[in-house]
Amino acid sequence: PPSWRSRSGASRRALLLFKPDDSPPSGGVGSVVAAAAVQRSACVARELPEGDLADGAAGGEDLRRELASLPIGRYAPPPGHMAQVPIDGGACWVREVLTCLSGVQRKSRGRGGLSRLVFHRSSEFVALYVAQPKTSMHLIVTPTRLLRRRDVGASEAPLVRRLGRYAEHLIRGLRAARPDLHFGAGLRVRIGPAGAAAQFHAHVLSLDFVPPRPCNLERKHLEDFTVGGSHFLPLEELAQRLEGGQAVPTLSMDEMTASSAGKPLSCHRCGHLFGDAFAQLCRHLAHCDAWPLDAIAGAALDGKRRPKLADSGAVQVASDICMQRLEEVEKLEEMGFGACGRDALLAALEAEGSLERAVAVLAVR
Repeated sequence: PPSWRSRSGASRRALLLFKPDDSPPSGGVGSVVAAAAVQRSACVARELPEGDLADGAAGGEDLRRELASLPIGRYAPPPGHMAQVPIDGGACWVREVLTCLSGVQRKSRGRGGLSRLVFHRSSEFVALYVAQPKTSMHLIVTPTRLLRRRDVGASEAPLVRRLGRYAEHLIRGLRAARPDLHFGAGLRVRIGPAGAAAQFHAHVLSLDFVPPRPCNLERKHLEDFTVGGSHFLPLEELAQRLEGGQAVPTLSMDEMTASSAGKPLSCHRCGHLFGDAFAQLCRHLAHCDAWPLDAIAGAALDGKRRPKLADSGAVQVASDICMQRLEEVEKLEEMGFGACGRDALLAALEAEGSLERAVAVLAVR
């Protein structure tokens, strides 16, 4: 996560984690580098107490009461061909579905049955299944009224905040069905082809990135949701930016390609490096059982036994140390010590205390 802030005043920000439980982190050298690896991963809004739902956004209390009466159903996306939305070239499929749901629907070419794409709906927001999910559970969340992304400004900040609370409500329900998964919610900064998704929307998705059809996951999708806040922005942070007069951030495909040029692929969960071997990374993700966010975020979740976020910044310091260790491990691998294994390299760094002394020790092994 890019930063950790106190929850007091205007700087309040959600803790960046949805985790299955609050069990203590396992600790150890491996958890350090794994936690560092996910500094690049999706920024995820932590589940907030119900009171925060009311004071976090205008209209939040009404939303909280409504959601209390709208339980989360079973996640059951329609079969691939049934999830496709028939649209004209350059049209936005999300806006097409919203038009159908509003009653102003066109019955021809299969448009009359688009309600099959609805996972959940409130009076203000709707969660839609996607035709090509990039992970085990993947939803689009959007206002029920037509609102183009380019038209979202400061006046929509309260709506963006409520959309974030709606996403949190959905994640609670998804977690009940899949307690083994972690989930993310936020705005994908990269924009697709013109008109592809002109409607303002956010993504709610599990962070395993093991889609039902592996061919649906490309490198750009993995980078969309695992690089960090520059690519996948928490809705609370977006609301704050809008309040500050900033526009909704955008990132073109060319800009994204340039930013990732020369950087090796890595597992956002365990930190294992894969170079340019994307297919190998995908096979690894199907079997990786690491959830490294617990190692750092666990230090802030339990105020009785561990430091609180509002304390001395211990979590940010731990994050910086983890990132430094990961960079040192990558340098050692570039020097030719990769055959020693990542655990051995970490152990050498921990034991010697610096990169230079670790090199001296490894060179004589």
